[in-house]
Amino acid sequence: MLYGLRSLRRYRCEPLIAANGLGFVLITDGIYRIDKMSSVAELKWESAVSECRAHECRLMRAMEYINRLLPLDTDVIEALSDEQHAWLDHYLYRFAKLQDAMGERLFLSGLSLLGEEYGDQPFIDALNRLEALNLIPSREWWQQQREFRNQIAHEYPDRRAEQCAATNAICSEGDTILRVLNGVIDTVEKKRAGA
Repeated sequence: MLYGLRSLRRYRCEPLIAANGLGFVLITDGIYRIDKMSSVAELKWESAVSECRAHECRLMRAMEYINRLLPLDTDVIEALSDEQHAWLDHYLYRFAKLQDAMGERLFLSGLSLLGEEYGDQPFIDALNRLEALNLIPSREWWQQQREFRNQIAHEYPDRRAEQCAATNAICSEGDTILRVLNGVIDTVEKKRAGA
């Protein structure tokens, strides 16, 4: 049984409340279809997982290539070919994008599905809860990864050694951030499967 269905317009997606939860009526070419969705939180989660998986795939590919170049120092970076620079830049970019997606979307939507709401609270509280649930190594670890990423965001010729150290740290944490990603996803998916 459907409730709250007002007017249906052609080629539009109209929200409705069905007896079994939130759904949408998709109208195309006069055909009315109902797509059932459990909740907005689950949609946000699935979108965040999809984005993170895309970054994970590309990050892993770049990791295969740059692991041969490590550890980096100023002399090694100066001697890199254009292709090697491109792979290193690609790795750093994907690491940053994955970190952003995890922090801005995956963690909060995952905590929501685990029954924890942090929408209006400071992000540090969410990190503390993730640490308490053993989903991240520690709040400090996450903040340190952000600091490393910020150190390489802007290239300054007089800070090459600092940037090399930050780049090496980020490269050494690739496996860890992927373990954290998969741990969070596994935990939330187990909860969803049991719910």
